[in-house]
Amino acid sequence: MLAENDKNKYEMPETNVENLAYESKMINIVIGKVHQIYTDETSYDIARYVR
Repeated sequence: MLAENDKNKYEMPETNVENLAYESKMINIVIGKVHQIYTDETSYDIARYVR
């Protein structure tokens, strides 16, 4: 019983996982578009700006 409660406490809800996957996909699209214009920016910096 306690192990099950701990598992639920730290398990990410399904909807958050879906939101994170969508966010990641959109950030990758934005990174690709920005790289076309600003070739000197790193992917890390672009993702940080977007967030």
